[in-house]
Amino acid sequence: MQELESNKVETYIDFKTFHESALSLEPKDAREWGLWTGVLKRTKDKIKQVKKLNYGKGALKVLVENFFSTISKNTYTCAS
Repeated sequence: MQELESNKVETYIDFKTFHESALSLEPKDAREWGLWTGVLKRTKDKIKQVKKLNYGKGALKVLVENFFSTISKNTYTCAS
């Protein structure tokens, strides 16, 4: 059996929950995160049209980071 090379915690996106939260996002919230309303609208349109999305760049990266920060505020972890 091989040992893991790093001790990083990996986080995976629950796409359904992420898409629901992104589609319910209002322009005033997006502006607080540094996104223009036009960029938010185009991103929402891409999600609705089920286009291929790159979650590591641009507006989606900002949305993912803020999605995880809001989740981490509401969840608790315990070390074993």
